[in-house]
Amino acid sequence: MAVVLEACVRTPHLSAASKAKAWEILAGQTFNDQIPAGLHPQSGAVVGHKTGSISSVQHDAAVVRLPDGREYVLVLLADDFGAREDGRQRVTETTKRMSRAVWEAMIAP
Repeated sequence: MAVVLEACVRTPHLSAASKAKAWEILAGQTFNDQIPAGLHPQSGAVVGHKTGSISSVQHDAAVVRLPDGREYVLVLLADDFGAREDGRQRVTETTKRMSRAVWEAMIAP
């Protein structure tokens, strides 16, 4: 998933217009309770990502663009947490914490 996501915005095999369209679609994601929710509210980062969940599998795969121009790819996948809603909520809270930890590592001096 990470390779496909990164290729959508970085590949030399797509035109600039195609890459811009791919980014527009990824950045327009409306389910933002995982990776984007873990970033500091004033981070200035822009997130293009794809979420998904079925039964006991949940993921968020993102390209995070920092204000200084750097980017990183973060993919978080959880499975086997059960179909109960409290398991899904635990996964969402954990992915937010993991996203924050990666963001803090990226901005650390």
